[in-house]
Amino acid sequence: MYRRQINKRVANVAAIPLTSATQVGDTFLLDNGEIHFVYSADAGGVLNIGIIPIAGITLFGLDSLDTEMIDAINQKPSPLAPTNLVNSGTGATNTLSWTDTPTFVLESNYEFQPPDDIWRPVTAKPQLIGAVTGVVKLRVKAVAGVNIRGAEASSAAFASSDGGGVETAVTFSTATNGVVGGTVTGNSVIQTNAAVVMRANTVNTINTAAAVETYFGFGANSAATGGAKFQNMTIALMPAATAPHTSTATAVFTISFNSTTNMEMFVNGIFEDNLLYADTDIIRIGTNGAGRPRVWRNGVVAYTSPGAALAAQTVVLFVQTDNAGVNTRGLSNVVKK
Repeated sequence: MYRRQINKRVANVAAIPLTSATQVGDTFLLDNGEIHFVYSADAGGVLNIGIIPIAGITLFGLDSLDTEMIDAINQKPSPLAPTNLVNSGTGATNTLSWTDTPTFVLESNYEFQPPDDIWRPVTAKPQLIGAVTGVVKLRVKAVAGVNIRGAEASSAAFASSDGGGVETAVTFSTATNGVVGGTVTGNSVIQTNAAVVMRANTVNTINTAAAVETYFGFGANSAATGGAKFQNMTIALMPAATAPHTSTATAVFTISFNSTTNMEMFVNGIFEDNLLYADTDIIRIGTNGAGRPRVWRNGVVAYTSPGAALAAQTVVLFVQTDNAGVNTRGLSNVVKK
């Protein structure tokens, strides 16, 4: 009788790790709801894996299974996908409706996944999706002892939503410490001394609690010398109440261009994820209409924080370079919406 810690999920059969770390008794839950069980090993160490139930194989002794895996082993049903998904509205008023999966007629039976986001419970039909760009997924959620999660249905793509409204050019602060080590030309700011850290604060603000997408947008100074144009810059949303700022110590959302192709994202100082970028990208940093940090690249949503909404407050845009950079690194055509 095998007694193993079993709680493994993989995308498909090909993703099952056939390594020395995998042993007889291991069980894997696939994304399609199938359960695969390592039921024996040949003399040469070759693992034999089959889909449950396996004729003649008893599963007594498998412990620490999560409820969905137990239900899959017990052959609880995986519901069909909902059908006839319909997008309605625009921007912050985007909604999604559908035809129910037979016998699953309550809104609470379902969950949805916005683009670049986590699965969330459905609370109404139609479900308010908000300002998103891309495909939204919908399925029957798993209920312990009743059914495992259902097959997924995908909506038509919601159109890019950040083009609505009016973008306005920002103004940079002229207060003490408003701009240090840089030169402002219109709504652009560049580093003017390679030996000095450049810091700049906008006068303009956005509100993290806005009910629509809101952001600051910018490009890299295309005339920057020395190769990478965003690299070694840090961009942050900072509390307006204590501006102008001289560091990112109190930043609520930060993107750090730590290499020529990679940016890191931090929420309230805690690392969340990485994104690729190119020097020619137009970057936007703001919130998604529900208080959660969001990043856009070239008008398309690239990341939405899966965490809780930011505390409601007005924030300025803060930019900082390192002091090992080259002259003319900076931001061009900085706007807000």
